[in-house]
Amino acid sequence: MVKVLVIEDEREVRHLINQLLSREGYVVVDAEHGRSGYHLAISKKPDVILLDLMMPGVSGFEVLGDLKSNPDTMEIPVIILTAKIDAESERRCMRFGAADYIKKPWGPGEIGDRIAMAIGYRATPSQR
Repeated sequence: MVKVLVIEDEREVRHLINQLLSREGYVVVDAEHGRSGYHLAISKKPDVILLDLMMPGVSGFEVLGDLKSNPDTMEIPVIILTAKIDAESERRCMRFGAADYIKKPWGPGEIGDRIAMAIGYRATPSQR
């Protein structure tokens, strides 16, 4: 089964993503803060990471940089999920190695589709 790590500070958003992805057949692990999410990425070895940019304490930019500079996590696709819609932030994330950049608000099937593309699947686990 495909394991997704969701790093998102808003509890309601984490819960919604967890519900949507669980229904699609993904195993979801989540973290409320950037630092705990980084450590979960190392210990849980997810197949893909959904990362919010604007979080208190450690920003998503910092987490992305840490993930992509660590040999244990650098190959994990990271999809940015954010309300930050400026082009410079998107370019910065792509330069850091993000696999995709999803702007909030997103549609119900969009996250699953983008995860499938990031990990090389044409369909979500429940559609296989």
